[in-house]
Amino acid sequence: MWNDKRILDSIREGSDEGIIALYSMYRTEFLGWARKVYSLGEDLAADAFQEAILAVRHNVATSKYNDEATLKTYLFTIGKNQIMRRYRKESREITQPTFDPHRSTDDSFEEPSDRQMRIRNAMQQMTEPCKSIIKMYYYQGFSMQVIATRLDYKNAQVVKSQKVRCMDQLKKLALGSKS
Repeated sequence: MWNDKRILDSIREGSDEGIIALYSMYRTEFLGWARKVYSLGEDLAADAFQEAILAVRHNVATSKYNDEATLKTYLFTIGKNQIMRRYRKESREITQPTFDPHRSTDDSFEEPSDRQMRIRNAMQQMTEPCKSIIKMYYYQGFSMQVIATRLDYKNAQVVKSQKVRCMDQLKKLALGSKS
């Protein structure tokens, strides 16, 4: 059973299991909440949630999360800020409703799409260093410079070139496993 402590420990250890659990636990509820409260479409709500998940992952991994709020409250607050940032960019006025972390909007679990499953399977088939580069860049939100340092590359440009090759490999694996 996943709880905040177990998720935090998993993220801090560099494992993806905790962030995947957090994603699964709150995705449907967040999307319902964002659509209802902010009148967002499915795509915009999903984008805000994805950005919030990446921010939580990054903030926990870099010790910017201070455990003062539950992970759910922290995730929804970051998501709300993502939505507000997007609205400010579009110069819209919007009221900021209060988030009640104890009031659920939808307890159902949404199954991963066929595309998500193909990508997940392709990621499992990938070899190193591609697997690490893609995880660090897309899932963990690290910059090219941080990846270069962690994986002992000469500089960020070398990592960027390698990432392009890795994405080609991922696309081939994902499309090849479509059958």
